[in-house]
Order: sequence, then C-alpha cells, then structure tokens
Amino acid sequence: MTALILGGSGRVGLKTITQLLERGVSVRAIVRSPAKLPATLTSNPLLTIIHKDVLSISPSDMVAHINGCDSVICCLGHEGITSKPARLVLEACQLVCSAIEMAKPARPIKFILLNAAGVDNTDGTDPKRRFPETTVLFLVKAFVTPFLDSEASAHHFSKTVGKTNPYIEWCVLRCYTFIEGPITEYDVHPVLSTSILAGKEINMANIAHFKCELALNDQTWAKYKNTMPLLLNKQSK
Repeated sequence: MTALILGGSGRVGLKTITQLLERGVSVRAIVRSPAKLPATLTSNPLLTIIHKDVLSISPSDMVAHINGCDSVICCLGHEGITSKPARLVLEACQLVCSAIEMAKPARPIKFILLNAAGVDNTDGTDPKRRFPETTVLFLVKAFVTPFLDSEASAHHFSKTVGKTNPYIEWCVLRCYTFIEGPITEYDVHPVLSTSILAGKEINMANIAHFKCELALNDQTWAKYKNTMPLLLNKQSK
C-alpha cells in the first residue's frame, strides 16, 4: 500500500504521514519545507520525500510520482486569507487528477481532499442553511480567498471528476475548526448536520485517523467514496 501526500509539512499533513507510517504504509510526500518534518519521520525507510512546490511539478513527473500509489491525500492549505497562489488547492487537484488519467491505473486511485464545512455539496443533499449562516458565508466568499479555493476544489470532484470516472474515486472531507488533541471518538455525518456558527471542532489527529481509514479500510471507502462527509469530535455533537 502506497499513499501520495500533498502538503505533508503542515499540521494535518504531518499527523497524516505519522499515522500512515505507524500502519506500515509506504508514503511519498510532496513538501515545500522538508525541514519541518521531524527526524523521527525522515529517518523512516517507508517515507520518500519529494522536495517540490506541487504546482511546479510537470504532468509527466506527476505521473511518475503517482505510479504505484493506491491513494492521494491532499492536506494543502493557505497560510493566510490573501496568500498566493489563490487557487493552490484547485490547481493541485487538477494537476494530480490529470496525471492520474494519463497514468490510466488498473484500479481507481482514491483521492482524499481535506475541505471546509462552509462548502455545500452540489448534489443538493445538505439541509438548507438559515439566513444568519448564509449572510456570513456571503461575506466569507467576498473577503476570504482561500474559501473560494476550497469551494472550487470540492466542486472539481463533484462536478468535473464525477462519480463514474474509471481512474479516480474521491472523498471530500469537510471539517469545522481544527484543534490539537489526541485521537478520540468522532462522528462522520453524510451531510451537514450543524451550522458553521455553532463553533464545532475536530481534532487534527482525528482528521488524520479518518483519512487513514478511508485510504486503508475498503468498507469505510465503499461507504464514503464520491461523497462529502462532515467530521466532528464526538463531544461536539
């Protein structure tokens, strides 16, 4: 089992790499800042570090990085509300998806994307948001560039990749406020179950744990593939 990680030096990315290695998974991590990875990870023979800005990788080189992988886990994020490139996540997803389709794997590759709970599922299954929440989201879309990137990248899978692509299966994992903490019990909701104004939280270790479950557990993947579930700490229910 081999996983390709995008954004491996961030907070969620580091936890995801750590948990995958603990489960004996071979990991290829594309990182801009390898120095952020602790020696306990870099010394692990199961980890291959690809020191690159993901958007600087050519399509043919990305095909080489993807060949032999069973899953791609995207942990990319923005460092601020005006950080550049503004469409980092979308363009990375487009690049990797194009490379997967060029590679034509014998089995579909799982693509797991970390995303925001403010993003709606385009299939219409989410409950309708109420007026205060829609007002806040209107302002967020107007002034917070990374949110538009989150929305566009999620819709890339639901609208462009779709649910019948022979080479890509996907899961867009929506989350509220990230916090530190150990792996604890958490809930996975098939649709949005609470407002973004409710202040719900999710341990980053729990995000990493569920990503590992999606990548490694066939039953979990069969349940959540091509969907946009919401992840919440159990105590936040």
